[in-house]
Amino acid sequence: MRSFPISCSSMHRWVVQAVGARFRSCRGGTRLLAYFCLCLLDVTLAAPVGSVRLSEDLYKDVMRNVPISTVDVLIFSPDLEKTLLFKRQNPPVQHVYYSVGGRLLKNERLRHAAVRKLSEETKLVVAPRELVLGGVVEEVFSDSMFANSSINSHCINSVFGLVLHSMPSNIGDIVGDKQHTDAAWFDIHDSSLHPYMQRKIFLLQPKLVQHYAASQMRTLEDADTGSTARQQRKASRKERVKAKKAVLVKGG
Repeated sequence: MRSFPISCSSMHRWVVQAVGARFRSCRGGTRLLAYFCLCLLDVTLAAPVGSVRLSEDLYKDVMRNVPISTVDVLIFSPDLEKTLLFKRQNPPVQHVYYSVGGRLLKNERLRHAAVRKLSEETKLVVAPRELVLGGVVEEVFSDSMFANSSINSHCINSVFGLVLHSMPSNIGDIVGDKQHTDAAWFDIHDSSLHPYMQRKIFLLQPKLVQHYAASQMRTLEDADTGSTARQQRKASRKERVKAKKAVLVKGG
């Protein structure tokens, strides 16, 4: 039976073991409390964190009843006119060009999670400050990673944007994992994009423009400050030279 790792301390392990052992026999309020405990522990699918694991059946129950916190990253061209999307190999939205992303881990900051997922699913390694938070999109899908079940995905998705400094000569230089079979650039106004993609682009565009404008303003201010500093140093040198000449004349 497939199982899923969780990120937890020793106390967390005890709670998970206790909940897992009694979960099937819980009813009513007790079962809701169990769901709440698991939600707080933030069960993760991909963290190498020791030997404590949840069974597939237990994780199915969690996904059936608890929304999942996720992060996504949309990659944009330098002119902000195109976005790079990846063709998903697995459900949900199987065979659809979509943004990269995944689950938020326990105690992980949103921005750090976005950096991690970007590096896991692409070959891009960026600093957290390079990502721009666009907002939150609620995603509800009719299916989930459990392909042959009635369980659907319900994600609370924090959306980040990344603007590349230059266009890559080969998209293959960016694709970095086996979760995607292809990648392609799409116009941001392409009406064929998945509705959630259109929503995310809509949220990100003004934030990216604002971020770019602020960046350009800082560059200009730095250049202006540098120019002013140079002028001040030049004037200071002239004053020192003038003072030395005055001393020499007086001494002569």
